[in-house]
Amino acid sequence: MIKYIASQIGRFGLLMVAVAVVTFTLVSLSPVDPLQANVGQAALLGMSEEKRAALAAYWGAGTPMHERFIAWFGGLLQGDLGTSLRYNMPVTEVIASRALNSLALMGVAWVVSGVLGFALGVVAALNEGRLVDRVVKGYCFVLAASPAFWI
Repeated sequence: MIKYIASQIGRFGLLMVAVAVVTFTLVSLSPVDPLQANVGQAALLGMSEEKRAALAAYWGAGTPMHERFIAWFGGLLQGDLGTSLRYNMPVTEVIASRALNSLALMGVAWVVSGVLGFALGVVAALNEGRLVDRVVKGYCFVLAASPAFWI
């Protein structure tokens, strides 16, 4: 059992490293200018060359992909997820400040879906073969067949 769990954790770790490598590779091959994407075209045009160079150096825009990946991965291993460009604060703080709300929303959704599912299941079982049963089954089939992001 422990051997199986260790192998699954190892596979998960390799998958995460592979996803990170592919992501870094795709971002490096992208024709999008990272300064323009993060600052915006109007702000970029109004900046001096010194400010553009400082931002490019800060974000590592001219650094080779493998060096950026090694620096990022080293920071990740130390618990440093970087700085959020949107909130201008460490990513760990952004996640921590929003985790409680996300957990509360997830808990409420779980309880509501459990109560609703149980109630509809009981109603369908008590009315087996009738219209109510067929409507509940149809509703369940539609939910099962729908992509999660639609629901």
